[in-house]
Amino acid sequence: MSKSKSSMFQTLSPLPSLAALKIVVTTPTDCPDQAEPWGRRPWIVDLYDLNGNTEVIFIAAALGIPAFILTFLDNGITWHIVNHPSNRLAHGDAYNYDTVTSAIMVSW
Repeated sequence: MSKSKSSMFQTLSPLPSLAALKIVVTTPTDCPDQAEPWGRRPWIVDLYDLNGNTEVIFIAAALGIPAFILTFLDNGITWHIVNHPSNRLAHGDAYNYDTVTSAIMVSW
């Protein structure tokens, strides 16, 4: 099998299993016991409403700090690899756009 046919087969291979899953697993279209969907949600989420689960703040911080460090290190390592003198890059007008974009992403 050629590479393009193999790639196409790998791309399309999940389709039969997903189609079978769609046939087997169905969601009800009508619920006679309920007049309307349960629990209306507001469009703007209140971030301070944690339902008494204050540990969520610490779990989010514990997961966010390694993500911040990974992003910071990845940006720095990539910058040093790309800007190594052996690459002989000519810097154009958009040279600092990547660094500015990464700085904005990390600062938020």
